[in-house]
Amino acid sequence: MIVDLSIGRILLVWTVFVTGACRDRAPADQPSPPPPPELVAVSAPMDEPSEEAVDCAVLPLRCNDDYLAFPSRYSDRGEAVEDCEGLVTRLLTSWDRPEEPLPEVEVGATFDVGEALLDALNIRFLQSPQRGWGGGEVLVEPLPAGPGYRQQRLRFQDPHVGTFGALLLLPDSGPGPFPAVLALPGHNETPEDHRDRRHGAVLARRGFAVLIPAIRAYDSREAEHEATVRLLCEGFSLLGLRVYEALVALGHMATHPELDAGRLALLGHSGGSATLNLVVRLTALSKALVTDTATGYLNVQEGPAGQRYILDETDLAVASMAEPINDFATVGCPVLQVAYGAPEGPEPILQFLEKSLSSTSR
Repeated sequence: MIVDLSIGRILLVWTVFVTGACRDRAPADQPSPPPPPELVAVSAPMDEPSEEAVDCAVLPLRCNDDYLAFPSRYSDRGEAVEDCEGLVTRLLTSWDRPEEPLPEVEVGATFDVGEALLDALNIRFLQSPQRGWGGGEVLVEPLPAGPGYRQQRLRFQDPHVGTFGALLLLPDSGPGPFPAVLALPGHNETPEDHRDRRHGAVLARRGFAVLIPAIRAYDSREAEHEATVRLLCEGFSLLGLRVYEALVALGHMATHPELDAGRLALLGHSGGSATLNLVVRLTALSKALVTDTATGYLNVQEGPAGQRYILDETDLAVASMAEPINDFATVGCPVLQVAYGAPEGPEPILQFLEKSLSSTSR
């Protein structure tokens, strides 16, 4: 339901793999997209979100409370490790010794990366047979327009991971439906940073709707490390919840009346690419992927005083599949790999998206 509140490792080449639509099918137990949402008009002011929720929807980088609470809510779904301190030591040792490869999954002729990822990330239980991913309300707050686009603040009130925000940019050229891009920022970036520094506004002025989630616990420091370690030690991963939230956002885009469900694409930067490189394997909704990062799914950041922080991409079960994950020729849809940060500017990305999303299903 939409409620209107109107009161590590980088690939350095440009490459396109075109092998048809993204996945001929979704994972076996994935339901069809839900019906279009009911639009609810609000004639009286609604209760304002708490100060904490407002802060985390707008300034999310150090917000980790919902992630820290997640293992307790779903303790029957995760298999806790016996020695959490030992796991942390193993992760740091593996980071320090990259010449010692991590175990790799055996990939046979029948290996399905998407199905394996659902199990590795331990998020299959978050998927509803009736509603797909998510199922909570989405609160919509209009914001002042920018040059060539309208914008809204979204608040996803998710039943599993709490409230997370997003910025939705809509072209001001008409009512749509528009081709749309789910854009995931890199570490320490807010949606506004991504809008202004990573070409989000440029895309909107070119006729694309752009949804940019506000990613929580994304500070490359204590908040992210704390959430990452807590979840890993309890049989989950922050990476898994990143993927889940992206799938929730993508599902919302597929039912939004101003967006064209047949023309959805994924655009990632840095850690956002690491997440979307997985998301594209788990959904039939996305018709194209732009990524500037391929990672081994183990990431450690060093602080200014020598502190070491284990970051959200870290998941040993996923790391064991890094090679097939990063084989973009097997994704099954157009993939554009760009140099880190897209130093060539937005034009190659725009041309790729315009070509990949040129047809419509509506």
